[in-house]
Amino acid sequence: MKKILHIFGGMNIGGAELRTLEWMKAIDRSKYQFHFCSLSGKGTLDKEVENLGGKVFHINLSYGFSKRFLQLLSNEKYHVVHSHVYYFSGYILFLAYCKSVPVRIAHFRSSASYQTMTISRLFYIFFMKKIIKFCATHVCAVSKKALDSIWNVCEQNQRFFVVYSGFSFDVSLRDNLYVKDLFSIPKEHKIIIHVGSFRKEKNHLRLLYIFIKMLEKNHQLILMIVGKQDNDIYKQLQRVINEHQIEKNVIFTGVRRDILPLLSGSDLLLFPSKQEGLPGVVVEACEMLTPVLASDVGGIPEIESFFPEIVRSISLQRDNAIWCQEAFNKLANDSCKYKVKFTQTPFYLPTSVESICNIYETAE
Repeated sequence: MKKILHIFGGMNIGGAELRTLEWMKAIDRSKYQFHFCSLSGKGTLDKEVENLGGKVFHINLSYGFSKRFLQLLSNEKYHVVHSHVYYFSGYILFLAYCKSVPVRIAHFRSSASYQTMTISRLFYIFFMKKIIKFCATHVCAVSKKALDSIWNVCEQNQRFFVVYSGFSFDVSLRDNLYVKDLFSIPKEHKIIIHVGSFRKEKNHLRLLYIFIKMLEKNHQLILMIVGKQDNDIYKQLQRVINEHQIEKNVIFTGVRRDILPLLSGSDLLLFPSKQEGLPGVVVEACEMLTPVLASDVGGIPEIESFFPEIVRSISLQRDNAIWCQEAFNKLANDSCKYKVKFTQTPFYLPTSVESICNIYETAE
């Protein structure tokens, strides 16, 4: 049995954490054992990991971290250290290198930052990338765009891989009336959904202004915003909502675990994100046959290439009127006519599991 240690900032509900748990559920647990190391204490997914037969170790980033982490590697004797903490993976993999862990993976789940860099930040990234290139046996990313934006094409070799996130395919979760029954929404209303934590790169204010433009053409619309809330962004959204008197048209759900049926019961996923690696919710919308209008960032055009009938990606430089028109174009489509061969794409969970296991199998 090969023992794999996954490194996360914390085992809380997020795309990377949930996708790794999907691997854990689907993988042959007689051959592979997943453990997790959390760098920020206990998380909401700890119990789920334990129920699946895994372990979660909490090693906070404080004085003595290196010693405690090295001791964990000595005690457990892992075959693979799989780090999901972006550039800090450099330090994690350096420690794994010091303990001669056979396979050391740096996994990137977002494209390079669009934000202005300070000199100290640029130096940190430069230094950590050097360490990753030296210490990592494999460098993975969730999309070609994410890989290319961080590692130049000329630098790619047999150590660099795209491993698309895997999704289980369950058509039984398709339920067109789920959302309207759950939130008592009139049947004649169209539901626009957005799923994403309240972070600047998710572009919630732009989302709201596009929706307001849509309301000018059709008042029978509901915007459902799903995700962990940030007080500052939430207050900004509420000010705009109150100013335009559209309180009855917007629903904040907070964090939900029933994302697939929520998508299935919605008429459009609106996703004007500023930065992405491979947004899982866009793939999940394709699985549920829910039309998608998204920005052309990160891996979204790659998803569109596999699901051209469902996904339409456009530039954030286009104004809200164009986004509004494109949204109504997608709403006018008959999703029942979509011909989706999800199991033949690299996003199908067994295919994704096979890809990552091929890397794990290089451990002696």
